[in-house]
Amino acid sequence: MTRVLFFILIFPITAFSQEIFPYYHFNSSQLISKHDKYIIPKQALDTMHFTEGFAAVKIDAKTGFANSKGVIAIEAKYDTVIQFWQDGLAIMGIKKEGNLVEGGINKEGVEVIPFKFTTIKEDDGIWAARDANDTISLYLASGLLLAENIESYEINPTGYIIIEKSRRWGVKNKKGDVLVPIKYKHIQEEFPDEFLATPFPVWKAKDIKNTTIASFECDSLSSVAPKLFRFEINKKSGLITMEGTELLAPVYDRIDTAAGLLLLQNEGRLGLADFSGKIILPLAYDSVLVDREGFVRGKLGGYWGLYDSKGKELLQPVYSGLSKPSEKTVATKNKQGLWGYVSFSGDTILSFQYTYAGNFKNDSATVGIKGKLVVIDKVGKVLVPTKYYPQYHFGLYHKEDTINCYVYPSHFHYQYADAGDGYILVKQGKYKGVVNKAGKLIVPIEYDSIFAPSADTVFLVTKDFTIGTYDKYGNTLSTPNEKLQQVFPLHDNRARMLKKDRYGYIDKMGNVRISPQYANAMDYSDNRAAVVITGRWAFIDENENIIAQPYYSDVYPFVNGAGRVKQNGKWNFVSKSGKEVNSAWYDEIVPTPYGKWYLYNKKRMGIADSSGLEIIVPRYEQIEDFGNGYYKVKRDNIIGVLNNKADFIIPFEYDDARFDHINKLFLVVTKGKEEILRLGPTKAKK
Repeated sequence: MTRVLFFILIFPITAFSQEIFPYYHFNSSQLISKHDKYIIPKQALDTMHFTEGFAAVKIDAKTGFANSKGVIAIEAKYDTVIQFWQDGLAIMGIKKEGNLVEGGINKEGVEVIPFKFTTIKEDDGIWAARDANDTISLYLASGLLLAENIESYEINPTGYIIIEKSRRWGVKNKKGDVLVPIKYKHIQEEFPDEFLATPFPVWKAKDIKNTTIASFECDSLSSVAPKLFRFEINKKSGLITMEGTELLAPVYDRIDTAAGLLLLQNEGRLGLADFSGKIILPLAYDSVLVDREGFVRGKLGGYWGLYDSKGKELLQPVYSGLSKPSEKTVATKNKQGLWGYVSFSGDTILSFQYTYAGNFKNDSATVGIKGKLVVIDKVGKVLVPTKYYPQYHFGLYHKEDTINCYVYPSHFHYQYADAGDGYILVKQGKYKGVVNKAGKLIVPIEYDSIFAPSADTVFLVTKDFTIGTYDKYGNTLSTPNEKLQQVFPLHDNRARMLKKDRYGYIDKMGNVRISPQYANAMDYSDNRAAVVITGRWAFIDENENIIAQPYYSDVYPFVNGAGRVKQNGKWNFVSKSGKEVNSAWYDEIVPTPYGKWYLYNKKRMGIADSSGLEIIVPRYEQIEDFGNGYYKVKRDNIIGVLNNKADFIIPFEYDDARFDHINKLFLVVTKGKEEILRLGPTKAKK
């Protein structure tokens, strides 16, 4: 007969398995078999501690339960006891893949709470089971599931369970009945059986015919892609489709678009998802950079790694620095602070030896050697030495394909800066000149200042307060002659100048076109210039004809054929012919971001088109230009949408409105109003 050795572990009623108790063991002659069950001798039964008729026993390092008759009623297959019997339920622990998970069994040994939770605690007759994702499921001792995957809950004295799930609140009773749907922004108990509930705002996506395309209940809504929206609930963001399918639960502090992916952020950690809601990188990174070429750089534990747009790891996160990949190479920085180049498989292309490493382009890259910049090829050969690097940077030192070498202009010792339109400003000492990308000197290096080229590429130069001009071919249009106090950049082929404290204008040839006679003047715009005549502002054309008489105390330059003018404390527009555009005058006129004008009058707002013509009378508390011929208007704190004809597209019904430029829809919202909910046995009533 096989000898069997088993142990009885004695627990007090309130004890937990991690406490230490004496073992009782018996040899096989003291065991009898009855109906294939172990029987514990009476002398052992007398010393055992029972809870609800069961005592824990340990057999071969596993725990089960014996009944008061000494029979092993529940097989010894658990690793530990977490909570002894209460209302017919015991919480046990089982090791799975090296981790202890908790679950619940009844007195028949049936699993009534699944073994998948990190902790299970009793709370006012309810068993709260928390999983590895920190979500909670609520059970009765019978195993009845009351709520699953919730964030938090509260059991009030009346016995109602206030539940938060997906950042939304509702109420259940201890039978699991839904008394208040889990859809509210906030719920609080006012009196027994009475709750104050705040609904979420209702957002609607509408077309220009005011047809509702979709509806959402959330705090805020904005599009991230066609038919895809970022929504916010109680300060947490999620992702939802136009049809209402929730792709990402509202658990993130922020969701931002990043080169065709979604950058997720929560509690200082970053991750990535695609537009289907699939997680590309887990929410574990210190920093994430997404390149348009489809590469992702992620910083994990202080070190950078490289991934593709699907989340596949290309380079392990072991580098102190990692640049944008180019030409199948990646500049990487080691822990000692030196840079080198590796392939996508991590193989070394150029060892860590540089103080700086730029991206490869056309098989060459800029690197730093002992703090000096040079250009190298992919085997590390220096192509451009340090002394020629400034010319290389501005395109003056380039590769000649026919002889496979580098050429450079003779004036390599100059300082360089961008002159605009592809031209380079060169400086030697205090004097300046201009060269083109071919290295040809366009403007000699002998001038005090050189202005950015005009629209037809004329360079205005000054020397000892005299002015001259050059064309883009290096031809002298005019030489410095007349001495001036100050010269301003060319606008509409005219440059404002100051001589003897009076303003006039010269042309691009340096010829004086309008003599310096005005006490103040502005640059030309739309071939009109504002000048002061007898203390008031007027407008003149390029031939000095007075277009608008000197009636105005203040003006702004012409834009889109209209200039703003002020008279007697009110504003209007004048046309290029000098006529006042509107019969009405306004307290203030301000440009919109989209080329139109906000009109203010008596604390009300209207709109003028780009020419200054009034199209919406100032009668609204607030107006916002959507930039597409539609305008959000506010009156009596209610929002609607108008078109360019002042017709209503969206009627005055909403608390706010936006235009979704991705889906070409209006997003309008109505804020939720608080409700008093009085609870009956199974439902809530307003």
